[in-house]
Amino acid sequence: MSQNIHDVLLSSLCESMRNVIPRPIDQSEAEADANPATVNEMGVSISFANPISVKMIIDGERQMFSKMSEVLFGMPMEGEMLDSCVGEIANIIAGGTTTLLSNHGIAADITPPSLLTERATINGYENGLALNIEEVGNMRIMLLGGN
Repeated sequence: MSQNIHDVLLSSLCESMRNVIPRPIDQSEAEADANPATVNEMGVSISFANPISVKMIIDGERQMFSKMSEVLFGMPMEGEMLDSCVGEIANIIAGGTTTLLSNHGIAADITPPSLLTERATINGYENGLALNIEEVGNMRIMLLGGN
């Protein structure tokens, strides 16, 4: 992925997160190493396409996603409801990101979310964000591939 599109994507992701989650967020860039990454406990994958080709994976602990659902929707989710909620949170973040990308002249599409389990191994992880969300916890957003 070209550096300019990469920078715009990361800044749009950050802004989208801040627009979606009404809590202070501390962020740092999460550097990839040579080893494949694994999903912590739970994750969700959405791809951005046309003209970019990047897969976004949001990764965290089930408890963090449950707290996030409480912050966003007024109640903590568990079980299958949490699985569905995690997909919806990813849709909201990715949708907000595409809106922000369009402000930079990049009209990207997104795919439906795919839930990932703790056994998922992530190959091709280039970089992303490490986030600490007040009253929610830590999450990682990984970006894979791209042009």
